[in-house]
Amino acid sequence: MALCSALTAALHAQTPAPSPPGAEQRLGLLEAVRLTLAQDPTIRLQELQTNLARGAWQEASGQFDVTLDTTVQKGLTRTPRTELERFQTGVQTNANGDLEFVSTQLPGVLVEDVTNYRLGLSKQLRYGPTLSSGVELTRFADNLGQHRAVNRANLNFVIHVPLLKGFGRAATDAAELAAKVRYEAEGLELHHTITARIFNTAAAYWNCVSAQRQLEILKGTETRASELAARIRDLIEAGEVPASELKQVQADLAQKTAARIAAEQRLTQARQGLALAVGRSLKELPTAPLAGDRFPSPPTDAAPPGFQGQGMIEQCLSRRADYQAALKTQQAAEILLRAARRNLKPQLDFELEVGYANLDEGSQFRRFYGALDPRDFTGLNTLGTLRLQWPVGNNAARGQFVQREAAEQQSVVRARDLARSVSSGVLVALDELQQTLAELRKASEAARFYGQAEENEREKLKIAASTVIDVITIADRRSDAELNEVSALARFALAVARVRFETGLLVSIAAAPAAVLSEEDLITIPTAEALHSAPAKP
Repeated sequence: MALCSALTAALHAQTPAPSPPGAEQRLGLLEAVRLTLAQDPTIRLQELQTNLARGAWQEASGQFDVTLDTTVQKGLTRTPRTELERFQTGVQTNANGDLEFVSTQLPGVLVEDVTNYRLGLSKQLRYGPTLSSGVELTRFADNLGQHRAVNRANLNFVIHVPLLKGFGRAATDAAELAAKVRYEAEGLELHHTITARIFNTAAAYWNCVSAQRQLEILKGTETRASELAARIRDLIEAGEVPASELKQVQADLAQKTAARIAAEQRLTQARQGLALAVGRSLKELPTAPLAGDRFPSPPTDAAPPGFQGQGMIEQCLSRRADYQAALKTQQAAEILLRAARRNLKPQLDFELEVGYANLDEGSQFRRFYGALDPRDFTGLNTLGTLRLQWPVGNNAARGQFVQREAAEQQSVVRARDLARSVSSGVLVALDELQQTLAELRKASEAARFYGQAEENEREKLKIAASTVIDVITIADRRSDAELNEVSALARFALAVARVRFETGLLVSIAAAPAAVLSEEDLITIPTAEALHSAPAKP
């Protein structure tokens, strides 16, 4: 999220001014990338997925929060008493020193007034033990001859230690650690998503540039065919060319017009592809933009770098955010597997409680908490407990271990498969770059030579040294050569972006809020030194 905002802000400073009002909007490559970062729904979905992972991490860390527990109770109970219960019989000594039975009448309703307050704190430590302490104050009074209210206080400290299952950070803190690592993995996935969407926008952009340029070529071809048809009509009227020649140029003009119409449709599709890539809204799709930049100039002499050993592949893997995310996912699975293995043991817990109890009598408020007075300390109360829980089949723990082990093995297989896929993609991209550059150089030569050949053929037609069919044939070849050159330019521009994407050089994996994405990152061939470089540390 910070990466996306930083790249967007950096691109704002580099993009040119927008098209004037009324004109069709033309986007530069950097402007298209900026719009992608700001509007692309795929990036937004991955940002939300990263937020989900962050929330899961925060939720898991709540296991180790300090918990405050406080309770206040005030109760007044009235219990009717039977006729028998209303009389209390006892023995006392009279004035003569003799014993006599005495019967005392008690209230018909027993009234009990109970006030209770409890305050407790507890916290689980990340290596297993749970610490808790609490204080409880109780006041009790009734109407059965109790002269003063009784105030009792109980203060205790408890430590609960799992000795087998659940002991150690590997078992206790596994959920939090795994959630943290998964959050880091989602952050790397977000980085890869941003990089992939930038590459997707670049591909859509060069496709739009190609469609625009091909339409320009076919419009020129149509114009030249129309001019040729007009010239042939003039020659026919002058009696210099047979009338049968007109059908050839008319057919040629119709063919060129049909090709131009098809190119207009391809441009419409390319514009819509670019609009979708930059995240245009539903209402904005009818006004899809055009591309405002031209193809990058290919190098004239330098050869692009090729495969240079396994070390280069390893550096590419270290720069690929999706592969690093897969390793993080594998790490999270290993953390949970270690916890599941530890929890195969039986539950053996030791608990030690230490505290003291005291009392005070009286109805005054200070008497309520006066029972805590340490000056009346009567000695420690201690209680030790050793508890064993040993499921005979242990199916729950064993089943969880099987699941965790399978999940860990799945993550290993996925990471290895992704490494193979990335390595293959790097090799293909490097070879594609070399081949497209060689193809482009030859396609440019062919377009240049066919352009000269058509001009020569038209000059020969003026002096009757050539035929109409010869001019049409050479014009078709020139058109095909120019279209091939445009296609080669588009493939070369895409190959450059693909090499940067596959090798992890499109956007640095260590990009921070100060990150800047320049046009050079999108259109220049990376050097051999860059391909062997390790990713910069954030």
